Amino acid sequence: MEKHIHNLNPTFFLGVSNIFGLASALLLSKATGDDIDDGLDDIPPAAEKLVAELKEAVESLSTEDAARLTSTDCRQDLTKAARLVWRKTVEAFYENHSYSAGGPLPPDHLAVQLAFASSTLREAAMALARDDREEVVRYLKLFSRFASVHLIPTARGCTNGFTALITELTEYTIELVRPLLVEEIGRLREAGEA
Repeated sequence: MEKHIHNLNPTFFLGVSNIFGLASALLLSKATGDDIDDGLDDIPPAAEKLVAELKEAVESLSTEDAARLTSTDCRQDLTKAARLVWRKTVEAFYENHSYSAGGPLPPDHLAVQLAFASSTLREAAMALARDDREEVVRYLKLFSRFASVHLIPTARGCTNGFTALITELTEYTIELVRPLLVEEIGRLREAGEA
């Protein structure tokens, strides 16, 4: 019997997924003015400080500022013409990966992007629990690509304490995922599976 991939267990990815999910829920609540149950029971104790920082950073945002955390509003790296179609580009990315971005916020809103990141990491955790290496690689590549193209540029473009924390968390997660992907893609290629 093979050991788990890269000696990681699914709990790690579930924990990170829960943090992204909580960040999404906190931001959604602030942007829409709705009350939510923030799901702190699902957050690993090691992340309690980060969760407290995320909550504090969201509370410091005005409702209007929270509602404007979209890539079309924040990404100054996009031309004016690109910003006009970017929302559809993000929505198409979701749809191409069987994810529906329906809800009270536009698909390029940071809360929706965080929910998508959470979903991909949760799927990676479930694949890891099954020791399904191809699916782990698929979902981690999806997370890394989405984070690099959409999530990080949006968070960097929206300069506030919350988005700075999101950028840091996402970059840290990618750093942890990268060696795993390199190792697994190499193993799959050697086995003729990639």
